[in-house]
Amino acid sequence: MGLVRADVPLSARGAATIIEPRLGDEGAIVYVFKALRSTTGRTSPALAPRPVWSSRKSVPPLTGNSASTNLLLGALNGFNLKVSAAAVAGGVTVERVFDGERARALIDAARDGRKG
Repeated sequence: MGLVRADVPLSARGAATIIEPRLGDEGAIVYVFKALRSTTGRTSPALAPRPVWSSRKSVPPLTGNSASTNLLLGALNGFNLKVSAAAVAGGVTVERVFDGERARALIDAARDGRKG
């Protein structure tokens, strides 16, 4: 396939851009798109993007709740964490809670300070 025949399909697709076909050092066809990056090499401050750290943006609130609501929810979660840790440490399970005799024995053992 000659240079001109290979250039026809690419020229038809990229009619809006300027394509310059060249023959590479090893015989490969190289297409140069001159108008693709016309701003490269220019050092105009109007074209250079501003650094991201030049403007500071405020961070939105994490939950959208007021401080008192967050404090209440944090206290509730802390209570749940402590009670569940005590239940796991004491061996309290749903099965044992609904077993009346075993539950009374655990309560009595807790009052006396010994393990049930």
